[in-house]
Amino acid sequence: MLVKWELTMRGRMLAILASLALCGAWITGDRHACLAAAVLLSPLLIDRVWKGRGVPELRVNLAPRRTQSGQPFLETLHLHNPSRRSADGLRIAEQRVGARSGVGYVESLAPGDTVALSIPSRTLRRGVFGERMFVCETTHPLGILSARRRLVSSAELVSEPARISLPRHLVHSADASHAEPAPHSPDRAGEFHALRDYRYGEDLRTVHALRSAATGSLIAVDTRSQDRQHPCLVLDLRRPPAHGARRSGARFEWSLSAAATLIDEITRAGGSLVCLVLADKPRVFEIDDGVTDDLMTCLAMVRPRRHCMLDPTTLGRIEALRNCYWVPAGGYSNPDERRRLRDVVLITPGPS
Repeated sequence: MLVKWELTMRGRMLAILASLALCGAWITGDRHACLAAAVLLSPLLIDRVWKGRGVPELRVNLAPRRTQSGQPFLETLHLHNPSRRSADGLRIAEQRVGARSGVGYVESLAPGDTVALSIPSRTLRRGVFGERMFVCETTHPLGILSARRRLVSSAELVSEPARISLPRHLVHSADASHAEPAPHSPDRAGEFHALRDYRYGEDLRTVHALRSAATGSLIAVDTRSQDRQHPCLVLDLRRPPAHGARRSGARFEWSLSAAATLIDEITRAGGSLVCLVLADKPRVFEIDDGVTDDLMTCLAMVRPRRHCMLDPTTLGRIEALRNCYWVPAGGYSNPDERRRLRDVVLITPGPS
């Protein structure tokens, strides 16, 4: 990136005074006015000559980051000077639409040196950004001229939807949907899951005799039913008929935040979840290990979509769902589609 030169506020005031002195010398021909103009212009020339070619070519390195929209974080970056010139009085800040960051300061960076900086930052909107752009500026030594250079890093930044507070009954239902089922009796068909401490009041037939004798405390066998249904989340991005796919509004962003909050509640203890995103081409995310990075990346990128009818395959998949949360993010809500579901909870900005 090329160096951009600019007068600072101090430099602008100095340039105005020098211009007035030059005008007075030209009108009156007074030598004292010419001397005053020369004295006022000399710091500007000295500052320009001292800076030479401005900020040397620097390199900025940082790790990929995943954060939530509006959530503050501390960004650590490494600034390297591969040139043969030193860089003095550097101020570095991130420049990107949708982000706000603090300013890091480096007093001096010798040729070949690397310095680590921690800059407070936060994203103002969700999205996936493949590049990070920083602006490095110096006014050294006199503070009259400002030299700027843009630095680009290929580190990816994923800004997920912000998390919000949901009604208590929704959070409790999410907790119940991913809670561990009661251990099955040995005479019931089930799949072995784990050994755990015995809880008072449970069926004593679930106690593992050998393990309990070895540990000196009651150890229970935890099994899960093979036909257990996972909770489901349907995120509908479709706009109502005769409404175009406009930019996301407050309702759309609230719906995405509600969906992200529910996903966290369901999967926070490693719970399973099936998420169906209804767009031009429906996408299905099946989470069994609590890792939701791919799903959250999708939520960070989605936009409202034009209305379209669901194909038979998607309708058949919806009919097989149970314990479902339906989030009409695009504003389209069709009761006929929800009638195919059992135990459905509609999530809207109003009362659910």
